[in-house]
Amino acid sequence: AYNGFEQLCINYANEKLQQKYVTDNFKSLQEEFLAENIEHSFNCSSLDNYVVLSFIEGKVGIISTLNEECIRPSGSDSSFVYKVKKLHDGSDALFTNKWDKSTVFGVNHYAGTVSYDSTNFLACNADRMPTDILNLGMSCENTLISQAFQSKSVEPNGGQKKQSGRSS
Repeated sequence: AYNGFEQLCINYANEKLQQKYVTDNFKSLQEEFLAENIEHSFNCSSLDNYVVLSFIEGKVGIISTLNEECIRPSGSDSSFVYKVKKLHDGSDALFTNKWDKSTVFGVNHYAGTVSYDSTNFLACNADRMPTDILNLGMSCENTLISQAFQSKSVEPNGGQKKQSGRSS
């Protein structure tokens, strides 16, 4: 019943396409009409999805909050949702239901309201180096490069082990 991280990315791309379409087709036409003193009756402010885009990609939006939560050692999917709800309380773009789980939040997209379950959002958003690049780096003849990649050992499932402390 809920959507995941991949659906959020797809819906975000659709929001960006909506913004591009409105800007290219309606706002530029409206500016042209104004410049030539042509009267028109359409208003493109109803088509604007700025509120949703700033909610997703803004300075304290979903993406930046998720990135911040990914680097926190005690970060979790539910604390990510808690922060999003706290930061955007009262926003037209955020949809909340008091009966939802602690990992669920909703976004009032241009096309409609969509609920997301943030379970595994942090795992999906983690920066992991592809296994083939790790293997290539470890097999490099340059000692400096191969040692740097050896420190990033590979787990059997193909992912990277998390290192404690600072990365080299």
